[in-house]
Amino acid sequence: MLRYIILLVPAIFLIVLAEEYERERRGYRCAMFLGHHCFGEPYDPQCGSNNMTYYNKCDFAKNHCRVRTIHLAHNGTCHGESQEGSLTHGEWIVLQYTCEMLLLKGCPDDIAEICASNGKTYNNECEYELQRCMHPELTIVKREACLA
Repeated sequence: MLRYIILLVPAIFLIVLAEEYERERRGYRCAMFLGHHCFGEPYDPQCGSNNMTYYNKCDFAKNHCRVRTIHLAHNGTCHGESQEGSLTHGEWIVLQYTCEMLLLKGCPDDIAEICASNGKTYNNECEYELQRCMHPELTIVKREACLA
């Protein structure tokens, strides 16, 4: 019994640590939207699972960051129909839009190294997120350089 507890404690610790990194990563992505003026971008209506029509993907992503239970029902305006069909998870829309923003504006030169699950060190979280656009399975291992 003690052996199972000894094995279980590190596993629980790793799960909690992974959830904390995911919360931080979401926080980084969502922080990009909160000060962004979405209505200055082209109109491209998106229907949310809450049957609300959002002005564009930026507006949808911003609202998903505020209310995590909102997902994308379909492109276009909502018409009062049921949204119980195939939904696109809101986090994917946030990730897509983050990638578009990062590609347009680039990353700062500041150094705050991130060690990713691919064993590579990125100069900062922006560069890590940019790499994650092409490899969404990447996760943060630690907030320092990877060991060589």
